[in-house]
Amino acid sequence: MIHGTREKTWPRLAKAMDHPMRARLVGKIASRGAVTTGELARLAELPLAVVSHHLGVLKTNELVEREPVGREAEWRLAADVVAIIDHLYAWAEAQDEGTADDDDNP
Repeated sequence: MIHGTREKTWPRLAKAMDHPMRARLVGKIASRGAVTTGELARLAELPLAVVSHHLGVLKTNELVEREPVGREAEWRLAADVVAIIDHLYAWAEAQDEGTADDDDNP
């Protein structure tokens, strides 16, 4: 869960997502639901060390969660992040629908 006041939380989240690689990794995790570090490195076509570093930043900022599965671990988006992404998709779809309506009216 993402903790803190808005004044402290939003800048921290923005900084965590400021790097394009982290945004890309969040997208890959979101599309898979859960993924190991090795799978994520293959999907993103990045060295394992790079992926591990960025996952560490995302974890520190509570955007992802690590769950041990046998000898490995899977990474998932934190529930709060999933809720935010769902909200953003709904907002974007509503905006698209509004734009489509505007296009229909000359």
